[in-house]
Amino acid sequence: MKSTEKREKIFRPEKMDLGHNELLLWKDKKDETPCAALPYREMLFVYLERKTEVKGVVQIPPVEEITGEMEGNLVIWNRTHRCIRLDLSSQKETAGALFIRLAEHIPFAFLGATPWMQVENEQDFQEMVRMVDLYQEIHGGTCL
Repeated sequence: MKSTEKREKIFRPEKMDLGHNELLLWKDKKDETPCAALPYREMLFVYLERKTEVKGVVQIPPVEEITGEMEGNLVIWNRTHRCIRLDLSSQKETAGALFIRLAEHIPFAFLGATPWMQVENEQDFQEMVRMVDLYQEIHGGTCL
């Protein structure tokens, strides 16, 4: 992938639903059809991103520090190396609460901060893909 290609898509959903196999997003609560469906099996790396007191600086907490009260955005990297950023500022549910609920649905993915991997780096990203594929193969494609 060329480094000049845009890898990020930002959604500001008015409504979200955790479906059986995918996270569904609606631009408008009145719409009958979702504007996007993000399959859980395609999610490779999911984390919460929250603002710090320093302007322009964000924190990505490790999974064990995420609480249901945490505000911020949810960031999802899929298996095609695309980043989907969910701006949850218009939601009643916090980013932390959504992250916790979403984590229960994702069968195989990295959750929370992974300081030992740089997801923007193609080599690191491919290593993440290999690790998730191996884990999935070991567990026969089923969740624990």
